[in-house]
Amino acid sequence: MQRAFRGLVQLLGALGAGVAILFVLFAWRLSTGPISLAFLSPYVEKALSAPDGSFKLRFDDTILTWAGWERAVDVRILNVRAIGPGGAAVAVVPELSFSLSAEALLHGDIAPRSIELFRPSLQIVRRRDASLGVAFGTGDAASDVVAIALLSRLAEKPDEAGPLGYLSRISVREADLFIVDQKLDTTWHAPSTEVNLRRDENGIDGELSLNLEIQKRLAHVTLLGGYRRESGRLDFGIEFSDIVPAVFSKLSPKLGGLDAVGVPIGGTLLVSMTLDGTIEAVDFDLRSGAGRLDIPAPIAQRLNVKGMAAFGRYLGQADTIEFDEFVLDLGKDGSVLLPSANGHRVPLMRLQARGSLSTATTRVDIKSAEAALGGATLQARLQLIEGKKGIAVKGEGTIKNVPVDHVGAYWPKPWGVDARDWIVANLSDGTLLEARAEIDANLLDDGKLDIASLSGDMRLEDVSVDYLAPMPKAHGVDGTITFDLTKLDIALSGGELNGLASGGGTLSFTGLDQVDQFLDADLTLQGDLGRALEVIDHEPLGLASAIGIDPKTSKGIASTRMRLHFMLEHGLTMERVQVTAASKMADVTVFDAIIGHDIRNGELELRVDNKGMAVSGKVDLGTMPGTLEWQKTFDETAPISGTYILRGAVNDDQIRKELGLDFAPFSEEFMQGAIGTEIRWDVLATGHEKMTATLDLTQASLTLPQFGWSKQPGTEGTAQIELALQDRKVTELSAFSIAAGDLTAQGSAAFDLENGKLARVDLDRIAFGRTDVKGALIPGKDGGWTVTVHGPSFDFSPIFGNLFTLDAELPDDDQPGPDLSFSIELDEVWIGSASEIKKVKGTLARQNGIWRSVRLNGNVGDEKEIELLVEPGPEGNRLLTILGDDAGDTLRTFGYYDNMVGGSLKITGMFDDTIDDSPLRGRMSVADFHIIRAPALTHLVSILSLTGIVDALQGQGLAFTELEVPFTRHEGVITLMEARANGVSLGFTASGKIYSYSDIVDIEGTLVPAYAINSVLGNIPVLGKIFSGGEKGGGIFAATYKITGPTESPKIEVNPLSVLAPGFLRKLFGFLEGREDVGETPNN
Repeated sequence: MQRAFRGLVQLLGALGAGVAILFVLFAWRLSTGPISLAFLSPYVEKALSAPDGSFKLRFDDTILTWAGWERAVDVRILNVRAIGPGGAAVAVVPELSFSLSAEALLHGDIAPRSIELFRPSLQIVRRRDASLGVAFGTGDAASDVVAIALLSRLAEKPDEAGPLGYLSRISVREADLFIVDQKLDTTWHAPSTEVNLRRDENGIDGELSLNLEIQKRLAHVTLLGGYRRESGRLDFGIEFSDIVPAVFSKLSPKLGGLDAVGVPIGGTLLVSMTLDGTIEAVDFDLRSGAGRLDIPAPIAQRLNVKGMAAFGRYLGQADTIEFDEFVLDLGKDGSVLLPSANGHRVPLMRLQARGSLSTATTRVDIKSAEAALGGATLQARLQLIEGKKGIAVKGEGTIKNVPVDHVGAYWPKPWGVDARDWIVANLSDGTLLEARAEIDANLLDDGKLDIASLSGDMRLEDVSVDYLAPMPKAHGVDGTITFDLTKLDIALSGGELNGLASGGGTLSFTGLDQVDQFLDADLTLQGDLGRALEVIDHEPLGLASAIGIDPKTSKGIASTRMRLHFMLEHGLTMERVQVTAASKMADVTVFDAIIGHDIRNGELELRVDNKGMAVSGKVDLGTMPGTLEWQKTFDETAPISGTYILRGAVNDDQIRKELGLDFAPFSEEFMQGAIGTEIRWDVLATGHEKMTATLDLTQASLTLPQFGWSKQPGTEGTAQIELALQDRKVTELSAFSIAAGDLTAQGSAAFDLENGKLARVDLDRIAFGRTDVKGALIPGKDGGWTVTVHGPSFDFSPIFGNLFTLDAELPDDDQPGPDLSFSIELDEVWIGSASEIKKVKGTLARQNGIWRSVRLNGNVGDEKEIELLVEPGPEGNRLLTILGDDAGDTLRTFGYYDNMVGGSLKITGMFDDTIDDSPLRGRMSVADFHIIRAPALTHLVSILSLTGIVDALQGQGLAFTELEVPFTRHEGVITLMEARANGVSLGFTASGKIYSYSDIVDIEGTLVPAYAINSVLGNIPVLGKIFSGGEKGGGIFAATYKITGPTESPKIEVNPLSVLAPGFLRKLFGFLEGREDVGETPNN
């Protein structure tokens, strides 16, 4: 057994060695050249000819050849020709190789399992109806008969019917391929093309490898795919590289658009189509190298591309391309032109997008896009639809993280030209965190963008805002921008400007759809008042300087709102900027703010604009608390450039020292106490000033020493004045009026232009009590006054009471009142409760509190003249003279005696001004007068039973021929020294005192009846003194009397022992006996 097994192994080894030797000899033979198998040719022709007779195969020889170790032995036929029914060759193949089906051989048939064509000329055609065709040959001689037969049979399911039923593979080697596109009128040449088709139970799988010849360059393309019988579709993939579409543009005018794509493209296409050429879908995965990409009109431009990529599909039925991803890489220096941007390029480094493109509806939908813009990123959605008037554009986008300093690079100049230029020029620093926009527009054929609607918003952070150069910028500002087609609004918050905290603001750009565009800026600032004033005073505004305020000397807290409105234009001037600023200020101090005074403790509101400024609120102006209204106009043609209105309560010292009203009627001698004020101070365009004041004088005391009038606090009173000033010096008191108590006064005043002092006061009217006059007051250099008075009535009573003495009451400093010089011409002068002098003319002069010169003339009673003279006398004393044509009217007028009628009056005397109260020593002389209705005298003579005298007193009066009254007046006491009166019926003497300050009398004397006879005896030498008792004016028969007590109801006493006794006995009786009390006599 073992020996048998060993022998079998030796036999098999010998057979194997023999086969190997035979195979090597056979291979060597084939390597020396092909072996003709001509005897097989008839069988091959039959196997490869069309069963339907559409063509028959003819060839020169059948050979067996060595094809290398990869292919080993091939059976090939040479110079193959497919002959159609007409005898013409419908296909020519230089060489064909096939392999026989073993299965067919078992059935006794010769059938190819695979066919391989070498170096044929092939033509693939896309017909005008988009269907595809494959033919052998080129040009018009090409025929698709053989190709259709082979492909159709290959497309069928494998079976054992016919010679091609066993065929499973067709290959083409080194084919000379022409691709003809009849729709594009273009032919491509691909030499050395390789094709492999394999059939199985489901369909055909194949591979096509070609080198497309384009502009003397070869682009390698590989197709992998197959045909599925059940679906009737072709599914294949195309892989290619380094194809520059631009080179195809030269092949046909219809491909001219490909010239725009000047980049080498490679990638894979997965195609699904039907046998009739209908493309159902194409999936693509494409990438490019560096090159150029030309964008067509209306935004024509060339992009220098670093690379591109596209992933997506083409849907044939919808004629739509869907991009799962499209990437455009322009490198770090990349940029693109935008439509209607007038050459403006926007940085674009990389674009990544997805969307779709429909050629059927000429619509592009970019569902999402993200662009790298050099530090910023853009996310967008966009829809483009081609229409009759251009391309309809609808989109929305978001750009993030744009440095504000680079906004100009992303915002094209022609888009909102003026608003864009302002924002680019005046917003800096910080970041545009996010900007969102929605647009609906039409991109016209001429490249213009017709925007139907536009809206969006932006967010800014830490931005600097230059509201109006060269004003200080606001820094660290955050903001939100909203915009549409007509306007753009920026809401600002936070930040600081010139050290002031920003309380927010807005920038509103309007008219974006118009030729002229405008900006409204609204800013709120809070902080130091001085810094706020620096802002509004900075160029180009200069508002604080315009109102005369120095920001450096101003203190306080302010909340300021500033508004600006102007047209956005180049060469903007301040005249075209509308400015409004409003400020609420607290604890305000402004030095030298108003008429030279400081503002302190101010609680103010300020409003300023191009027309002017207004300030109102509570202030201390200097030391004067009150409310202030301050207005200033910037209109150079306005007659009044500024106005100050101050309301408050001040005292007379503030009126004089701080308001400068240190003149009549506001000087200390006229006015004292609290005064309610409303003062209006107008600054005129000429540089002059005008002040109008309304004063509440209720709580003030007023005095007019020149007129003897005064008002105490509590009596209502008001005053109005109008002043003219220059260089803050009063030049004119154009009008004043006072209504206080019973006083009404109107007038004006003039001032010395050189020194600003009061020069003259004109009284248009001054009326109080019984005074109603006009006049003038002229101040003297020494503080005195020259007064002229004229008019219908003047109450001289207060002055007349002090006319002959020093001032009864001196001021607190014991100084006399001002010197006065009066010149009067009056219809009536009142010197008592019911006494008047008419047609008074004259002058009066007071010095050091004393009326040193008086010259008055007037009429009393029935046009009777009187004259009052006070003249300088010896040793600085004064001389008094009073002359009256009617003594009764004169004395009655002066209030001295009411019961005298007629007579001539002369009073002379001298004031001793070396003694206080200037005592007066003088004499009164009256001649030829009557006494009537004298109750005391009537009572006296009735005791003596002098009935005739009583009747005379009660009738036409008792006549007297003479009255002589020596007297002195000192400190309110009038002393009578042996006064005497005589007449035919009666005479009397009187000595004693009259206490005028208390209305008390103490007078005694002698009453002499039948004076004319009685006095004769008294005049006899030696005996006269005996009879008269030595009494001057006494008589032989007389009675002594005494009058004491109040002047209204004095007590009268008569000595009964002296009645009708001789003079020497009267004195004795007066010494020994008491007087008889005859009671009180009223109305003395």
